[in-house]
Amino acid sequence: MKKVILFLFIVFSISACHKNNDSTPSMYNSSGVFVLNHGNFNDNNGTISYIVKDSNKIYNDIFKKENLRSFAGGVQDYTDINGKGYILIDNSAVGQDLIEVVNSSTFKSTASLPIGIVENPRSVIKISDSKAYISCTDIINSSYPYYNNGYIAILDLNLNTITKKFGQIKGIEKMILIGNDVFVGNAYGGDTLYVVDSQKDLITQKIAFKNPPQIIDVDINGKLWLAVGSDFVKINPQTKTIENTISSGKNYFEYFSISIDKKSIYYGYTDYNTIDAVYNFDINSNIVSTKPIINRGFSALSIDPKTGIFFAGFTPSYKQAGYIFRFAPDGSKIDSLKTGINPIGFSFK
Repeated sequence: MKKVILFLFIVFSISACHKNNDSTPSMYNSSGVFVLNHGNFNDNNGTISYIVKDSNKIYNDIFKKENLRSFAGGVQDYTDINGKGYILIDNSAVGQDLIEVVNSSTFKSTASLPIGIVENPRSVIKISDSKAYISCTDIINSSYPYYNNGYIAILDLNLNTITKKFGQIKGIEKMILIGNDVFVGNAYGGDTLYVVDSQKDLITQKIAFKNPPQIIDVDINGKLWLAVGSDFVKINPQTKTIENTISSGKNYFEYFSISIDKKSIYYGYTDYNTIDAVYNFDINSNIVSTKPIINRGFSALSIDPKTGIFFAGFTPSYKQAGYIFRFAPDGSKIDSLKTGINPIGFSFK
């Protein structure tokens, strides 16, 4: 009888282990949030974490957990396209940057593009089911303290190859697709908003500013918002003209996010490297609020497009774990979770 009981116990244990192993990958199918932890630049130790929404569960360094290897650089961006996650890895050494591709449901690696095929990748956006754009700042010019020769790399999503690089866009950063036009913002010395025809892969228009135009988002009315110097600028994406300018009285914006109804824009700024607080303004107003929504600063801020909950990244230092703070829409704190080093962004499932 004891042998029978022991046998049944072993069978049950093996069965339970298989169930746990099988159920682990499906975790990423649930409603959750990927956290982009850039890591310390010179240590090349970026990671991605996963938060299960409506719970306090966070799974850190999930790429290593699922693939038994680490990223060889800092995590710069992550975008889910057609069920695949495209991860931009920025290594501190020239010629060592790369693009990792994973199944977004299991986070198992499906491809790794050749090392050095892009240099200093910044962001990736979907253009079609077969094409994506990747903004790259290229190699820093030693004679000038900004990135001079940025470009857009075209990624074939079927073949996982870079088919073309075009443009010469100083300090290229975030891009956004509106209709067939891609609006390309910049920073680090750039002063031009570029408009790209995504069907022809050509720059069709350049809109000059006195400061770098950083792309924020598109509002409820389909208007594009930029942060330019200390101003917020509203652009009509059809006519490519400025419709409104709102002065914030601040400089050196750190992050932006748009409300769930796309009627309010939230932002944080840093002044002389001291991160301040989170403020907002209504898109139909001509003034910004002087009262903080959240009276502290962060390294990243995003709003859950389904719940309106704030997800904020906090970096105590570049040598220790960071934290994720969650806040209700009224700014009251919900909780905090420990994540990887230097959380810089979020991707919502």
